[in-house]
Amino acid sequence: MFYGEYEHTIDRKGRVIVPSKFRDALKDKFVDTFMVTRGYEKCLFVFPPDQWQAYEQTLRALSPHKADPRALSRMFYGGANQCPCDRQGRINIPKILLNYATINKEVAIIGVSTRFEIWDKERWNKYREAEEKALEERAEKIGEIRIE
Repeated sequence: MFYGEYEHTIDRKGRVIVPSKFRDALKDKFVDTFMVTRGYEKCLFVFPPDQWQAYEQTLRALSPHKADPRALSRMFYGGANQCPCDRQGRINIPKILLNYATINKEVAIIGVSTRFEIWDKERWNKYREAEEKALEERAEKIGEIRIE
């Protein structure tokens, strides 16, 4: 559903445009609101409603009697915000999330299949460079991916 890498800017009101290809992929579902929350590596996770529900099912399945699942739940739910999409295709990201991801102006928006991520552009470039160098090693560790 969400694929590719895009560069945009955050305006002074905290709004960023959702790439048109992402909006087009959701047209048939009439999605006009996204759930935005803290992600890993100091990025933001952005979900359409149906994928947020699926993600919540995963979180709810974790035991509330263990410290790690409680901490994850607090971070994801505590940071979760519904962000409506305006007529220009922008979502307004709360300041607390922009601060978490150290986003000031330029962002990279990365499609990750069922969600997309918003990164500070400089942080993304550094992360991507490091991961490109380790790509073959990671593929080796994970094992063979079969396409049938």
